[in-house]
Amino acid sequence: MSPVGTATVGTAGGSHLQPVFPLKITLPQSQMSIEYEQVMGADLSGCQVMGQQLLLLIGRDVLERMILIYDGPGGQFTLAF
Repeated sequence: MSPVGTATVGTAGGSHLQPVFPLKITLPQSQMSIEYEQVMGADLSGCQVMGQQLLLLIGRDVLERMILIYDGPGGQFTLAF
């Protein structure tokens, strides 16, 4: 996938340019989807959680248009729009 632009982000190490990409999220059970013109990308290669490759981090820029319910003790989450 090719980026559609860049955005400047501030980190503890200073300012950096990060690529931005278009995004479409579809919830399979409802077939509802939501689209974003651009969200920030991150290189997640080599990042694993419990032995599985990390594919996506959902940031507040995406979550601000959704409802997230997180059940930490149950190890489950619910995502809706």
